[in-house]
Amino acid sequence: MDPFIAADVLMPIDEIMGTWKGLLPEQALAGYKVNGKQYAVPAKRTFVDIIYYHKDMLAKVGYNEFPGKYADFLKMMKKLKESGVTPMAMGNKNRWPMESTFMSAVEDRLTGSDFLLKVNKGEAKFTDPSYVKSLEVLNDFVKIDAFNADINTMDEVQQQDYFLQKKAAMTMTSSTIDAKFRVANSDKAAAENIGIALFPAVEGGKGDPTASAGAIQYGIGLNKELSGAKKEAAFKFLKFFYAPELYQDLLKQGIIVPANVEIPADVNPYLKEIMQLTKNGSALVFDGTMHTTVKDVLMNGIQAITTKQKTAEQVAKEMQDAVDKLGK
Repeated sequence: MDPFIAADVLMPIDEIMGTWKGLLPEQALAGYKVNGKQYAVPAKRTFVDIIYYHKDMLAKVGYNEFPGKYADFLKMMKKLKESGVTPMAMGNKNRWPMESTFMSAVEDRLTGSDFLLKVNKGEAKFTDPSYVKSLEVLNDFVKIDAFNADINTMDEVQQQDYFLQKKAAMTMTSSTIDAKFRVANSDKAAAENIGIALFPAVEGGKGDPTASAGAIQYGIGLNKELSGAKKEAAFKFLKFFYAPELYQDLLKQGIIVPANVEIPADVNPYLKEIMQLTKNGSALVFDGTMHTTVKDVLMNGIQAITTKQKTAEQVAKEMQDAVDKLGK
């Protein structure tokens, strides 16, 4: 949305925002607010960092509950690896899954939820120790071979199938995949055996360990040139489209929404579980916050760390160099 605002082609909709008072919380609206002006309202919310796990595979190595602390999580992965099981399946062939899913969660645990915004403002740097430590968490996984060996040649769909075939104990992916893993899974026993969790708390981290990295989606922007009857028609459409009924209908389809609406009685219990898991606030998603140039540096850096070609410090410096060049 930012390029359209910079080009001055979008119309602020502040004059009709009273329509959604009490329905859409400020946190949900913030993603479409720039310089104090509202340009759209969201239809749905997606969380990118859900850890799915096979309950029985974790139980075999002594974990009947998902670890709440990173140190225990690391121990569990080591036990899984020692038992001959791949701890976590990831498909990073297209480079964005690890950047968007894994790092969005990990960096928030270490740096806090305002870090990326501070970087954009020049108030923080990727070379700060807390961010370097988040890249070192990735290195922790690499050291114990926690990922599947073909992480950089497997895509995100293959990753999902790899997990469903129980070739790995866990995987980390979007909340939208819950439909495939559990809601629409014809093997009901297998679906019931799949648990969900968030990345655990990291000792010394500045972030909220109960926050999930999420993004709001499907906001409709209006042409700034609209006036008179056309402007009124556009406003009328927005009020009609983003009515409470829209959000309730989306819930019935298994889609998480950012609205304060009564949850229909027939909503799938798996959706209720994931909504409960992600209810404590939303962390920033890296690729929804940072410039594409910086994103590309991180994506390349992640592959370099997973192939043991670069260190966390080297990647952090390259990211900050990219930020500095954008500011010149």
